[in-house]
Amino acid sequence: MKMNRTGLPNRFESIRIDPGGIRRHATALGGTPPSTLHPPPFSLGFTIFELLAVLTIISIALTVILGSYTSWAVIQALDGTARTLEAGLLKARATAKAQSTYVKFFYETAQLSPDSTKQGSGYQLFVCTNDTDRAIITEMLEQCASYDCLGAGDIMDEESVFSKQFFPMPLQRLTGHVELGYVKETETSAINTSGFDPSSRGGLIIFCPDGSVWGWSDRSEHNIVISSRKRFTRPNDTSRPLRRVLRVNLATGMATTIDAKYLQSGQ
Repeated sequence: MKMNRTGLPNRFESIRIDPGGIRRHATALGGTPPSTLHPPPFSLGFTIFELLAVLTIISIALTVILGSYTSWAVIQALDGTARTLEAGLLKARATAKAQSTYVKFFYETAQLSPDSTKQGSGYQLFVCTNDTDRAIITEMLEQCASYDCLGAGDIMDEESVFSKQFFPMPLQRLTGHVELGYVKETETSAINTSGFDPSSRGGLIIFCPDGSVWGWSDRSEHNIVISSRKRFTRPNDTSRPLRRVLRVNLATGMATTIDAKYLQSGQ
């Protein structure tokens, strides 16, 4: 048998691995050499129209997703603020009962500084620690009850209460995405109207030693309105903020959060 230079029989020459080996091996096995394979009849790239169509679809999807995320973020801010305020109200009530004293719960939305257009929201508790002032407030509220007043404002103003010795607790800042306001219990049906504006940008209530609450212009409930700064378009082409109402029962001092869209006339 004739041997080649590699020491292998000539019949193995067709399977040697060299630059031309693949071609000879394919030929020996009855296949088609790579050079005779036909190229694909079409290009694997994209046309400009195909790219534009894909980019259009992506932009539409991002618009929908970002719009949904914005609404979700606002709703979370509203609900988070309502939970924070509710926790503050519970703390004020518990402090008043535990220390057998009066606790002011003050909340507002105001400018962060006189020369700034930015606004901030927050609330703060004030605990009455002076026995003399405690007795004066007790006498005032008893007079108000005996006269069947609409609220504490009929017998005393807020300044007279602020002048008493109250120990301030740390101010609790709230998210900048919301605004706080107060609405009288007789005006809650107007909250869902486009032209609604809270009676004030803040409010003050007093928790009593028995856990009940005294307000200034209400007989049975105190309503804290939490509004989003961002306005949303409604089906009737009007735009207004999303709102939550924190309703404080004056008899028990307990608070309940209500979505403003469920408030109906007379409720």
